[in-house]
Amino acid sequence: MLNDRDIKEENDQLLVPRWRMLIEQRAKTDAMRLGMTPLSVEYISSLDEIQIKRASDCSSPLFYLSQPSDVIAKLLTAGVESDIAPFDDLDRLVQNENYVVLLNRWASVKTSVVHAQCTFGLSAAVVRALQGATINDIKSASQKGIRLVSLAPRSKYFFHAGRNIRLQRSMRTALAVCSSSRAFF
Repeated sequence: MLNDRDIKEENDQLLVPRWRMLIEQRAKTDAMRLGMTPLSVEYISSLDEIQIKRASDCSSPLFYLSQPSDVIAKLLTAGVESDIAPFDDLDRLVQNENYVVLLNRWASVKTSVVHAQCTFGLSAAVVRALQGATINDIKSASQKGIRLVSLAPRSKYFFHAGRNIRLQRSMRTALAVCSSSRAFF
């Protein structure tokens, strides 16, 4: 079961490299490859590193599995025969995000199915696929050339959570949940 510190660490591991890529201008033209709107790119890239870390400091996952449950389940059970090698930094970033998110959901399912479903909004099909998956299946699924991960909160979350130094973690968590672009229930 992932605790609040684990979720914050996942948020940091995923949000900070994405932010770095955006501020270096490499991904602005390919924002759709990251599943981001131009407004999200604008808000996130306007923050500095301290503000990004502040925005990631919440007890709600800022990333979710964006593909349909049957696609995730198929990727986890398909085997290792068709892995795609990354050809640029953006592909490597997407593969890393896929791996971190799948690995954390897999670990959470192994510990507590109910907690995993409540915290991450996992369907029964994804839970079954994760229960039967091995670490090699997780690695293989993350390297299939498909973006599995998207940002959960809407773009204004980053503007408000990153810039407002008075928001405590509990307030940022509530803001992230309330501004989620996807309902987990």
